[in-house]
Amino acid sequence: YYDDVRGFGLDYYRGWLGHILAHGDLTVRKRVVDIGCGTGRYTVHIHGALGRPVVGLDLSAGMLGKAREKVDGGSDIRLVRGDAHHLPFRDEAFDAAVLILVVHHIEDLGALSKELHRVLAPGGRVLFMTRSHEEIEASYIAMFPGVLEIDLARFPPIDRLESVLERAGFVGVAHEREANLGFTMTREQVMDRVDGRFISTLSLMSDAEFEAGREVFAQRLEERYGDGPVPTAT
Repeated sequence: YYDDVRGFGLDYYRGWLGHILAHGDLTVRKRVVDIGCGTGRYTVHIHGALGRPVVGLDLSAGMLGKAREKVDGGSDIRLVRGDAHHLPFRDEAFDAAVLILVVHHIEDLGALSKELHRVLAPGGRVLFMTRSHEEIEASYIAMFPGVLEIDLARFPPIDRLESVLERAGFVGVAHEREANLGFTMTREQVMDRVDGRFISTLSLMSDAEFEAGREVFAQRLEERYGDGPVPTAT
């Protein structure tokens, strides 16, 4: 279900993968962990690009079950169930950690940051892929009533995330904004994804709130984009 309503084609993941590999400096780092790996969409692509063992961690047994379906029997991808606030790994176990669209699910950024600092070896790197408040406000899904307010509350501001990481001991903390790589959808594709509640924000709404919001969103989407393409970043 998650891959069906959230997934894009292979070119989409390859496009973001290049940025992840570069900013995470992953090609020269031997031990990589994908925290909040979900169904393994990025884990398998990172592994394929590096050709080295990769660990994926997620709290959801259901998500990990889907991830295991993507992993060949002889693969050296290791999938682990665990809580990002209490990482089940020894000190200095990894050279790099990636967290792709995960941080808004984290209740305690301070605890997460301390755990990341603990499990990374000296000189290790952590890469977050998240959404800035500016990107949230500009996204087409912000036209859905209630989404903007929910997501602005869930996603930490970039400067807050940076300061929390610095307090945990990380140095050289920086961010860079990336465009949506030119990926677009038709209005019909957007509505199909919305009907599947493709982002967790929509699942936080009651059925009544969702149905009322859907009607308004469909009208706004048509008014803004007509029959033209709808740009998407996630």
